[in-house]
Amino acid sequence: MLQVNRLGKTYTRGKQANVVLDDISFGVPDGQFVAILGPSGGGKSTLLRCLAGLMESTSGSVTIGGKIVRGAPKEMVCVFQEYSRSLFPWRRLLGNVTYPIETSVPKKVAAQRAHEMIATVGLDGFAAHYPWELSGGMQQRAAIARALVTEPKYLLMDEPFGALDAQTRIQLEDTLLEIWTKSPRTVIFVTHDIDEAIYLSDRVIVLGARPSRVMEDVMIDLPRPRNQITTKEDRRFADYRRSLFDLIMVPQQPANQSLPPARAAE
Repeated sequence: MLQVNRLGKTYTRGKQANVVLDDISFGVPDGQFVAILGPSGGGKSTLLRCLAGLMESTSGSVTIGGKIVRGAPKEMVCVFQEYSRSLFPWRRLLGNVTYPIETSVPKKVAAQRAHEMIATVGLDGFAAHYPWELSGGMQQRAAIARALVTEPKYLLMDEPFGALDAQTRIQLEDTLLEIWTKSPRTVIFVTHDIDEAIYLSDRVIVLGARPSRVMEDVMIDLPRPRNQITTKEDRRFADYRRSLFDLIMVPQQPANQSLPPARAAE
């Protein structure tokens, strides 16, 4: 289990202190798909960077299997929103995807695994293309393939579809769920999109405005596999949307709508 224990993060500039995260605690069992939902500027990306060991917290800790995270754990990878800045423009798609493993496995093995991941994300036939020859959605697929080629236990995603058009975003949501279903791993997915959080996840952790605290921890009781039409037409989906909307849009007040029938996360 990944465990967050009373995590806090404060930025200081001279004598001025800006508290971003305040006393955040939750646990994530292996194989669970968790969405971190909250308003823009609420510290979601800061939290993800602390989880990934890319940023040191001011207080509290993050542990994996009881061991405190210090630096980036080798069993964890991140996918960020800025796909155009995450790929090497001078490397072809195959070279980008093989990069994380090219010094740890034989060249032929790295190429084979990279080709498998490229096909998995729907980019078969584009291995020889440079990033600038690919659309935004294809570049983000490439970033996901590069993350998965390392066979990580934890996949952290920071609004990875936020810069994409609506149609591409829907396609990549379903691609991600298909990959996760075939090869379960722990996914922590940051988003400010309520529908996306509900559609993808087993559980939604809601953060408030700064200083961010966990406002609600909600289990999503919707059947899998998910479908963009039938899942979103489910009455429970609408109930979740209404409750989470109240929490996000009026964070200083309790939600007016009670949560739909689902077990709360412990």
